[in-house]
Amino acid sequence: MKRSILAVALGVSGWGLFAAAAEPRFADQVQARGDTRARLERAVSRLCSAPLNDARFALSDVSLELTRRFTEYSGDISGRLLGALSAAEPVLGRDIAAIDELISGFRRHQRPDGHFGADQDLDKEINQQRDMPILWGNGRLLWALTQSYQQKPSPEILVMAKKLGDYALATHKYYAKEENFRCVGGVFASGFTTCYPSLIEGLATLGEITRDSRYTQEARSIGKLSLLDGEFDMHHSHGRMTSFRGMLEVDRVLGSPEFLAAVRRGYDRISSEYQLPTGGILELFDMNYGRDEGCSEADWLWLSLMLWRVTGESRYLDAAEHTLRNHLLAVQFRNGGFGHHTFRPAKAEHGNVPGAGIEHYGSEAYWCCSMHGAQVLADLPRYGVLHDGRRALVTWLAEVDAKFRVGDREVTITTRRHTPIEWQIEAKASSGGEIILALRVPAWARHTGLRINGEDMPGQDGWVELTVKDADKLTAKVAFPHPVRLAGPSTNEPATNGLVRVFAGADMYCLPDVSVADGLTDSASAPTVVMATGGAAQGRIPVVIEGLGGKTQRAELVPLSARPLGGCRCLFHVRTVDAPAFEQLSQRASPPPVPGRPTELVFASSGRRIVYLNGREILQYQGWEESPHIECYAQAGKNVIAVKVQTKGAPSAIIGVVRVQADSVNLATGLKTFTAIPCPPAVPDDLLTDVGTKAAEAVPLSDLGAWGAEPWKHTPAEYAATGARWIWPCQPGADGNWWLFRGEFNAE
Repeated sequence: MKRSILAVALGVSGWGLFAAAAEPRFADQVQARGDTRARLERAVSRLCSAPLNDARFALSDVSLELTRRFTEYSGDISGRLLGALSAAEPVLGRDIAAIDELISGFRRHQRPDGHFGADQDLDKEINQQRDMPILWGNGRLLWALTQSYQQKPSPEILVMAKKLGDYALATHKYYAKEENFRCVGGVFASGFTTCYPSLIEGLATLGEITRDSRYTQEARSIGKLSLLDGEFDMHHSHGRMTSFRGMLEVDRVLGSPEFLAAVRRGYDRISSEYQLPTGGILELFDMNYGRDEGCSEADWLWLSLMLWRVTGESRYLDAAEHTLRNHLLAVQFRNGGFGHHTFRPAKAEHGNVPGAGIEHYGSEAYWCCSMHGAQVLADLPRYGVLHDGRRALVTWLAEVDAKFRVGDREVTITTRRHTPIEWQIEAKASSGGEIILALRVPAWARHTGLRINGEDMPGQDGWVELTVKDADKLTAKVAFPHPVRLAGPSTNEPATNGLVRVFAGADMYCLPDVSVADGLTDSASAPTVVMATGGAAQGRIPVVIEGLGGKTQRAELVPLSARPLGGCRCLFHVRTVDAPAFEQLSQRASPPPVPGRPTELVFASSGRRIVYLNGREILQYQGWEESPHIECYAQAGKNVIAVKVQTKGAPSAIIGVVRVQADSVNLATGLKTFTAIPCPPAVPDDLLTDVGTKAAEAVPLSDLGAWGAEPWKHTPAEYAATGARWIWPCQPGADGNWWLFRGEFNAE
């Protein structure tokens, strides 16, 4: 560097730093690095493993060849898979072979009228059960085709996208009617208000690619129609936010802010009424629903980023950072996928507070969320470093290598996150001259600013600008403030009383269930913790839990993005004391329990089931179309898994796997691995902890087939390529009978 850095904190009203600048633009080339890349690699690996790596399975929503979950949503799995993999290719810097297989399948299965899926007779009627899933899936596929074309222009893809766009134009006379909100109805996944707007963003992008205004105007027409449904309560959040994203795309392509005000109003209402403390959004706009959806978290992240680019308001970047670090990354499954988690409430003085903790089970939605989550992770690197034609804009949302041109110079920016509070930025210019970096100051750092190369920089209006003259390289080491701060469940204002969230830097901290001794706290209430004044150390906040009956225990709060397997608490009653007082409390408190081996249990059966591990009840649930991943801890050495299952219908059956390592199966159901005995209403402990107890009463079992067998077909796809078999007693007896299936596995 030829001269030292000149740091200037700019304070400009309105757009702040960007008042006189163009809308932030993406870099010409971006590569994901560091933890950003690691998270994306995990997500893409999930999409390239069973069952999604089987083109026959993935394309069944357009070929209708296999019966799997949501086959009727034509283009939903296959289209999302194309979109996610296409987005990941450039930021990972490698080709992904599955893309060509998908495109070949779409070419074979597109209908003459341009749509994908079942035959339709729209002259006769619009059928909610048949036509709404087709609209939704075709909308997801159209968006994916246009996104894929923008990444790698291909005449073949463009032809398919135009045919599908023409189908949307041709069906306007059937669908573009206000009466469909009443006559077709539905506010959930197969409702008109959800499914028809799915076409908006794909049509808008198609209009941009082809320069054919008919497609963009059709997107605009659907957007205006969708605004006729102004209700939120009990509506499908993914569907509503998909329509909002599409509206912003229409505005961008047309260069007009027609929908911006409506989207901002909707965004603000969601933020104030339907957002969890972690920054995520539930599957339904209903705070008592309790279950999130990975697609909705991705949508909220995208929507926040899109609104920032349009408005320049830093609050949207703050919201994106909060959702990313404290929800989306916190709920990524061990296999890299995304899906549904259940959020537990906490008792409070004026009723339950939603989102006080995450339960120890969740369902990976390989049919939608795993792709949608992967695609937003692939899109994030583009938002890590942007530029306005003069300055590089660093948002801290991703670790990247980014290249773009400023005039006749090529500028390369690298960002690396070394610790939760320390980043390094390096900028290089191909032929010297002036280099300018604009570094975002998050809302949580506004009072203290950033420490850049050892110098405190307060910033103003959310940004600090660094300029170096006549140089070809600029290096900045950036440290963020990290004092522990407390905020209410739904506000960022400081709070010390009642239920609070605990933050340090961008991270919200949680108390893992595995760190709390059995019976120490009331599971229905937020725990009370004592902590010393000061900051977090190496991503940990030491606390003392004040439990029932005056018991105390030492523990550590950890960032949600780094939470271990199992459930956790996110809201607390907090007391802060000085360091000496905290040390005295710690010395008197019990040590935390020693965790076992992180383990996942995944089981399905025709009837109700209760899962036990080493005699401890883990979960009760029923159904086989969706199999929760149960997160728990096994003991070192031999473990006994027991599943109490009720006979229901013919054939009844059970299938399941146990995983200690995320990428391997330690135990799978089969004739040689599991036995079954008649089960009494109250199960004695010895039956649950020793497979030898009453082994003489074991009954012969039938092997009813692997994943894909009738009548379950390919629906419960959690068991693809696991070796698990559907099994059941040869003589099951009457409906309502209970059986106890037992097996052993080793956890080393």
